[in-house]
Amino acid sequence: ASAGPQVSRQTVAYASGNLGLSLVSGLLDFFRAKVYLTVFLLSENWFQASQLVAMLWSTLISLAVSHVQDSRLTDRRKWLLYAAPVYALAFSLHWFRWLPAVNIGLQLVLTDLMFQLVDKCVRFAHASLLIEMSSQTATRLSQLWLAQVPYMAACLAVPLANWASADLANLSAFQFCAVLASIVALLSVMYCGWQCRTMYDCRTVNLCHPGGACSAASGLGQPIRLAEPGLLQNLRRLFTDRLFLCVLALKFAHNFHMGFGAAFLPMLVDQLDPPGPGAAMGAGAKSLFYLASQLLPALLFMFCYPCLARAPLADAALLAAGLTVTTGGLFYLAGPELALWQQLAYLLLDGAIVGLNCNLQSLAVVEVADRDRRRWSRDRPMSALIASLYLILASKAFNLQSMLTVHLLAPYIGSGTAPGQSARVGPSGRSVVLGLAGAIPLITGLCELALWLCFRRWRAPPLAPAAAAADPDTLLGCH
Repeated sequence: ASAGPQVSRQTVAYASGNLGLSLVSGLLDFFRAKVYLTVFLLSENWFQASQLVAMLWSTLISLAVSHVQDSRLTDRRKWLLYAAPVYALAFSLHWFRWLPAVNIGLQLVLTDLMFQLVDKCVRFAHASLLIEMSSQTATRLSQLWLAQVPYMAACLAVPLANWASADLANLSAFQFCAVLASIVALLSVMYCGWQCRTMYDCRTVNLCHPGGACSAASGLGQPIRLAEPGLLQNLRRLFTDRLFLCVLALKFAHNFHMGFGAAFLPMLVDQLDPPGPGAAMGAGAKSLFYLASQLLPALLFMFCYPCLARAPLADAALLAAGLTVTTGGLFYLAGPELALWQQLAYLLLDGAIVGLNCNLQSLAVVEVADRDRRRWSRDRPMSALIASLYLILASKAFNLQSMLTVHLLAPYIGSGTAPGQSARVGPSGRSVVLGLAGAIPLITGLCELALWLCFRRWRAPPLAPAAAAADPDTLLGCH
């Protein structure tokens, strides 16, 4: 393994795509509900209906788009280049009233439908690049390493937009920030599509750069055969692969854990340090804490790169899962008695380990795609389909976790909150909230430990020299 990450035009282009995706998703996730409920005064019934429609539409369109990308229109570059303008436009339309006569609830539904469609086109094409740009683990790890830099830059967009708009008091300022973000996303995604090449863009032997991407001359020669087009047959084959199911379960457990921190971190912090005259942390300090909770996972992954480049994937993941179990168990037993700074440090550490696990699981998904291609002698992996299945399950795990946590906290939520404010857990529920902060990492960490052990046992061994010589990637000259 190399001493440091491999930075090339290809990895920079992949990271550029991550900038656009992170920028758009971060702003949309944070401001969508707030803008429509508090600024556009959308009724709660309309908002819940839009959520249900978007969830059903997202599931259906994910399978359709991924199938088309894998079996019909397989050029990832064209998906990124041509979908980027519509992607930026669909994001911008969320923040403006189209016409006064148009019902704002109907506008939200239509905007969500359009955005979900184009978001899947861009997101699946970008996710496929991690699998298809190179077959070398070191190159893939370098792609993930460099992608953390634009992700951290995108994390700054939410506090900056919130500050510029005075917490949405100045809607015009927020709309300006959103349009500016859409322009940045447009340029970054288009640059990614312009510069990225996959191994399967190659048409002749030995026309690839060492990192796995094709040269400009790769348009010569005979085109490779497209992947098998049967969606149901491909799904059946995937769901009979125990390694695929293992990583699917890993993704579910991980997102169940991650969803708790993402959705309930402000509630946890308010329980540890209740707002008021006697609060140890002001609003500014809490904002910095939330920003640190987003940046630390990326920083930890970048810091651990030298170890990850040398250690086997399963061993590194087992260590991370073991840390999750240990810290979660200790916090469950002693969390309420710890000092405030120790409790906050635990929340940051737990979130950082979750982020590290997220990147390790991305590499596991890549191995599943490689295994599936070799197992069924495909000319190219079912990258978009596999990515879509994992993303669908991840969203369902997040939704299930939120529903379960709200159900557990419902008896303790106070009823005296002012209009427009989120409900807070009363003092009697403090031990429940802190208990969940330790129990959820403990339980999901134990599940991940068992699943990573299965992954290490079931993963395919390295190819023998004779098999490697006959591997499609080698024949394309991409090793």
